[in-house]
This record gives sequence, C-alpha cells and structure tokens, in this order.
Amino acid sequence: MSSPYYISSNPIPYQILCHLSSTIIEKLNIGLNFIDIPASYEQTKHRSQIIRLIIYQNQDKTLIICRNLCRHAGGNFVHDIEDLPEIVRCTYHGWKLNVKTLEYTKPADCLKQKQLTIDKKDNGELIILEPLLYEPWTIDSEEKKQDLKPNELTISYINHSCIEIQADSMRLIIDPWLIGPCYDRSWWLLHEINENCFNRIANANGIFISKYSSDHLNIPTLERIVNINPNICIYIPKIMTNSFKNIIKKLGFINIVEISFGIWQTFEINQSRFMILPDHKHPYHDTVFLFEYKGYRILNLIDCVSPNGEYLPYAVDVLLTNFTSNRNAFPSCFIDQFEEEKILEIAKTKDENFIKKLIKFIQLSNPALWIPIGGYFIEKGPDDDQILRFNWKNNPSNVADRLKSRFPFLKTWCPFPEGTYDVGTKIADEPSKPLDNYLKKSWDFQSYIYQLDQSMMFEPLKTIEGIQQYFQWTLFNNYDLILHIIETTNDFSQIIRQYYIDFLNKNPVYPDCIPDNRPYLRIRIRASVLRHLFIYGSSWNEMFNGFSARYFAKPNIYHKIFWNYFKYNLPLDPPQWNHSNKDIPIDLLQTFEQCDINSKTID
Repeated sequence: MSSPYYISSNPIPYQILCHLSSTIIEKLNIGLNFIDIPASYEQTKHRSQIIRLIIYQNQDKTLIICRNLCRHAGGNFVHDIEDLPEIVRCTYHGWKLNVKTLEYTKPADCLKQKQLTIDKKDNGELIILEPLLYEPWTIDSEEKKQDLKPNELTISYINHSCIEIQADSMRLIIDPWLIGPCYDRSWWLLHEINENCFNRIANANGIFISKYSSDHLNIPTLERIVNINPNICIYIPKIMTNSFKNIIKKLGFINIVEISFGIWQTFEINQSRFMILPDHKHPYHDTVFLFEYKGYRILNLIDCVSPNGEYLPYAVDVLLTNFTSNRNAFPSCFIDQFEEEKILEIAKTKDENFIKKLIKFIQLSNPALWIPIGGYFIEKGPDDDQILRFNWKNNPSNVADRLKSRFPFLKTWCPFPEGTYDVGTKIADEPSKPLDNYLKKSWDFQSYIYQLDQSMMFEPLKTIEGIQQYFQWTLFNNYDLILHIIETTNDFSQIIRQYYIDFLNKNPVYPDCIPDNRPYLRIRIRASVLRHLFIYGSSWNEMFNGFSARYFAKPNIYHKIFWNYFKYNLPLDPPQWNHSNKDIPIDLLQTFEQCDINSKTID
C-alpha cells in the first residue's frame, strides 16, 4: 500500500495517482478531455503504468476529474458524437456517464462515479489523488466471535441520537441531548425522557460526543451532567478547531480525551474498544463511530454523507443511521424562493435520495440489524407552524419496511425511550405502552427564547459599525456575492433593519442598494438569533440547520464557497468586541434553572 498523502492537515488519507503538469493543463479544452498519464511511482509497483482520466473543464476553468474506468465492469469510456457533450459511453456494455455530475444516466440512478481530488502546487502542477483504501479496524481484529450471555452486549435508545452501549460492566453514552432546543430555537425533542437519565449518563464509564453541533454537543444537557459528575470521561474527535475542547473544559469537565482517526480506543475493564473514522464530505465536522466487543461490531454513521470514503467494515452486527435528510433549512426555509408545492416536492425528493444512499450503506456494511436514530425532533417553536408543515420527514417505520423488502436478510428495530436491543440474543424490547405516550406534550420555550432576546441588548451590534466589525473578523473576501440581511422580529412580521455586504474585493463593503447584475443572496432572519450568532462567532451551521431564517438567491444557486466558509472556516477565536465582557448577554445554552434565575434578577 502506498504511503498516505495528506492535504493541509486534512485527516483523510489519500494516495497519489499521477501528476498533471502546467503544460498539460494549459492545453485542456473547455468541456470534455480524455487524458492518459503515467502513474506515480507507488502506483506502478503493483498496477498499470498508465492512469486513464476523464477531465471536464468548465467555462471558469474549474476541473472535474474522474478515472476513465466504468464502475460496472471496468471498461473505458468514449464519446459518441450523437450524445450530449458531457455524456460518455462505456465500450463494454454501453453504460453512460454524465461527466459534469458524475452520475450514470444509463442505467439511471444506479451508481455515481467517484470524483478525484486535486492538490495544486505553487508551480501550477496538479497532483491527482484518490482516497486510500483505509481499513484500520482490521488491525488486531477478532478472528472469531465469542459467545455472549444475555444482556452482555446491548444498545439502549435514550433520545434523538443519544444511545447507550453496554458491554458487560462497561457503559458508553453517545451524543446526549435530553433538554432544551438545538440550533437556536428550532429543534425541540420529540420524546419525553425519564429524569433518571441524567444520573444514568453521569455515572457511565464515558461519553462520546461525535461532532460540534448542538444536537450532539448539547450544552444544557452537559451542564446538568457536569453538576452530577465532573470526572466522567468525555471523548471527542481530535479535529482542527480548539473550540470543541474549550467549550467542554469551560463547562467544568476534568477528564477530556481527544481521539485521533483510525486508532482503537480501549477500556481497561473489559475487551471493548472503539474507533472513529472521518467523513470525506465534511472531515472536520462529521465522524463515524465503530464499537467492537468479543468480535461483535456496532457501526454508527451518525450524520455522515461519505463515511470513511465509503470504505466500511463488512458484516457488522448493528448499523445505526439517520432515517431522514430534511434536518436543515433547505428546502423548508426557502419559502421566499419557491411555491409551497415545490418545497414539499423538493423535501420528498431529498428524502427519497437519502433512502437510496442508505441502501448503499447497507450494501457496503451488510448489517444484521438496522436501527434508525437522529431524526427524533419536532419543529414546535413559537411562530414555526409553517416550518412544521413544510419540513416533511421520512417515517422510520416506513423506511424500515422499505429496507426489509429490499434486503430480506435484514432485521430492523425502531427504538423508543429506554428500549434495548440485545446483540447476543438478537432480541429487541417491545414498547410497553402506545407509541404516542412516549412523545413530549409540552416544551419550555420562553426561558430559552428569553436568552436569545437578550442579544438585542448588546450595544456593539446596535450600530452598522458593529456589523462591519463582525464581517471584518470573518476574513471572508474575493467572492462575487451581494449578501442582503434583513433582521426581523421573532414572528417575521416587522423589519428591524436591513443592510448589504459586498464580498467582491479584499475587504467587504456596504452598499446602500443592490448593484446591478451581481449574484445576490437575501437572508431574512430573526434579529435575536442573528445577533446571538454574531456575538459568539458561532458557525453558520447553527443558522442553516435551524429554521429562524428565510432565504432567496438570484440566480437560484447554492453558493458553496460562501456557505462552506461560514459553516466550517470561520476564525477559531470569537470577535473581540469593543465592549465590556460583563455586558455580553448570557448565552442561550444554559440550564432552565439558570435561565429562570437570570430572568428574575433582571425583572
């Protein structure tokens, strides 16, 4: 195997396929190009000495590169003159590929060609990379499963994405969210919890927090837990941002362990261990969780889109995934862009595509059992009735039925609070009461919304100078976009103020109106939510995963560079406001008790 190649501290290991010189790149045509290039030295040890590529060059000179190798039977592609310019045909069996989208069109909806990664060097040369076949779970793996006693290895559902894995006397909790909202005031828990859950979690052997998002890193829940047991071991991914670890330290947890990708993390008390793997779509945001005990494996894909580059352990005993994709602003918050029928059509298509992706994950991991987690929330906040209607989500039972019809060998279990699946006996608990009786009937909206509303008292953001200070802090520039922000009341009925930001040049400017013929993005957003996000320098993922904004783009495109930057690449340190720290509003992410104390003090 070739030595891993890494890009700018990216955790994904790559292998070098070949090099494209600046001379070759300059000779590329706009549109379709077939290139045969000598392989890198490492590739020539065991493989063909020629790498065949398809390169599609867009008008803006950006490149889409894939192997000239059909995924069906390994044939090479050619272009037929009667086909569209971006369509190529395999010479073996006639399969057709759209090289702009990398989707196979004949047969349709079957596969997608893997896009190769490009690393550009200072001399203009391009290094062409593909993910290394990365199977670290094979290191010191159990060759044979050992016998399990009843209840020796179990999975219990607590709420949303929160589960407990018990292996003999070891208990590990994953992603506890038990109280409060997520993504400002947008997501509210669907299921009621038993108050004993806090003690149950606090006295486990450890807690694994998979990602830096509020339905996984949930501050109100963690504040309750740290008050019970500040010494509990908190496992987090070792990723680029220090914010993850700093937040947990500030809460008061003492024992924090950062985990690197692809390395087994063991427990002293028994044979259980776990490792994490990167998501190739969002390597700094999403992680895969793999647990092993006596040869049995539990695989949790959490929110991954491309888990470990789709190299997964095969024949796992349990696979846990989401059951719906409609868990962010698109399309439900694009009511300024689309008609209602179109929004619902997009939402259903999006979830249908998600099921196709889920089918692929099952093919890759061949699990004995599938458990749906991660979508058990409700859009119940004040003034969010429209979102509740638009944010159509798959029903986990319906998804389970579809999967069983596609995979007759597959067993499924739709969990409920405190329900347990025994991996050894393959027996799952049945609900002891009607499923509706597990649902929450009321939520504490006002104490959390009150904290958001305090952001309106923050003096620096009452002026345009404060807005300018924020966007200077972001360091985002040299992108052709006019951002139009409209701050509104919580019910969107009144405009508080609006302004424009132009990112075209080195420093953002603030025009009085929309310049002609420029890409334009409008965000109508609750002012309290936006200012809270600005104050703390939070990721715009908190905005886009929530439902407190309404979006409109002209032309109707997704500004990937803009959104990826504001979601994943903002500066690590928050803005240094020209204001006394003691006057910064109390953070939303507090416990109910603290919120109640603060509101009484101000009154």
